[in-house]
Formats: sequence, C-alpha cells, structure tokens
Amino acid sequence: MRILIYAVSAAVLSIALFIGATPVVSEGPASDSEEVDFEALKEAGVPVVLSYFRVREMIPFVVPESPNILERRPPSPFQCGALANLIEDGIPRQNPDDFTVEEKMLAFGWQNPNAEYFWNLSHKERVEYLKEGLAPKTKGWLYPEFNPVKKTIDVWWWVLNNMTNDVDTVEDLFDYSLWGKSLRDPEKEFIDEMLNMFTSPVTGKFIEFKCREFSPGNMYIGFIPDEVIEQYGAEMFNQFWEPHVRPEPEDIVYMYYRVYGTTGIIRSGFFYGKPNRMGMLMGWS
Repeated sequence: MRILIYAVSAAVLSIALFIGATPVVSEGPASDSEEVDFEALKEAGVPVVLSYFRVREMIPFVVPESPNILERRPPSPFQCGALANLIEDGIPRQNPDDFTVEEKMLAFGWQNPNAEYFWNLSHKERVEYLKEGLAPKTKGWLYPEFNPVKKTIDVWWWVLNNMTNDVDTVEDLFDYSLWGKSLRDPEKEFIDEMLNMFTSPVTGKFIEFKCREFSPGNMYIGFIPDEVIEQYGAEMFNQFWEPHVRPEPEDIVYMYYRVYGTTGIIRSGFFYGKPNRMGMLMGWS
C-alpha cells in the first residue's frame, strides 16, 4: 500500500441539554432509538444535537418529481475494462436500460430541482452565475447538483489524506471531516440539501461505502493492489496519462468503487490521486 494508514482515536463529545433547571448530560448525540421531543425543545430554545441518522429520519429524503439526471457521465456505467472480475468481485451487473429512477440518480447524480434557473442557463452563463457568488438565500439553493457516490469518494479521500485514517463507517466519515457538526443540526440552513449529498436515493438513507458484499443502494471502495497495477498498467492505467506527464507508479494511489442498485451493480470504475493535504483527486471513471 502506498499510503500508510494510522489509527486516529475519535474525540468523545459531551453534550448537555438543559431542560428547565435540570441539566441532562450524555456521552454523545441522542441515539437513533432515543425518543426526543424535538419540537418541544425547539420551542423552549434548547439546542439539540442528534445523531446523523436521526436527523436524516427527521428530514426524510424525497425523490423529486421527474428528476433530471446529470449529463456528465461516461457512455457506460461500467468502466472496469480488463479488471471487471476484480473490481466487481463476481457480483452481477444490472442492465442500464432497466435502471429505476432512483438507481439512475444514485449511479449518475441528479440536478437540484430548486436550481432550475441555473440549469436552464448555457454552460458559459452558469460559470458567470457562479462567479457572482450569490448567497444561498438569494439563489434559493445551496448546491446545484447531488452526486452521493462522487461526494462520498471525495470526502473519504480527504479524510484518508488529512486524518491518515481509512474510515469504514458513515459516522467516522462525518466525524473526521468538516461535515460532522452541520449534519447533526436539524436547524442548519439548507440541511436537507446537505443530507442529500450523502444519501442513497435507493434507500433514502446515508450511503454506506465499505460494503464488500452486495448491499442494495450502497457501495464499496477499495485499493487496487500494487501487483495488479504492475500487471495491467499498460492496458488500463496508463490511459489516464499523456506519456510525457505519466507519474511514477509509487507516486499515485489507484482505487476502485462499485455501486449497488436493487439487484446488482449499477456503476463501477476507478479513481486515483496523488496524496495531498488538499484532498483533491486527480480523476475518476
């Protein structure tokens, strides 16, 4: 492995909820099974920090009416080439012609229906619109699009680089990144859009990203072994680079992902990057 992964212990959060004159202290956010009268606490002006999953439950995911799927996608959702057996691990693919609306949203991402004006602009006009830096309240939306697969990969890579920790769970992904505080606050402005950034339309829940076995609506992220890169480099990986800028193998980390629909894989491919503190990937297929 080209990146050394170090275990980083998570900080323990202590949260005090003051109800009347009696403080109630917990070792962490309210659990998913814990009954919390949020409206009563809200009316009393009491700040409440809930678990990520509870906030997602309180603000249910809604599939937009006739959602517009993002057009920026490869001609095939399966970009594995000669490594199909390794990347897909023997799990059958679903026929793209039979994808449900929710499966298309998960596989390719979708436009924010609140950003209809933005998407009706030409590409050049969109660039100019974003340069204006209008406040979300003025625009009426925070993100123009949602792509949970890509966003999860991006944040996982950021955590891997900056926290030197290959996290396995959604909770750790949020705890180790800048998303944690916002996603536990049901009062956060545009919280529904923030939640959608990591929500699988197939399940309506946060997408789990380390599911090696088939798990409907979830995905798996893994490292490509060095020996596989050496064996298939000329056929598969060198295509990502012009010969004069091709990096040394030890400078790049290659990874793969597969995304599950309701009965099989609906998308698979590679992503790769050079370890960096900015947490920026160099590309994905």
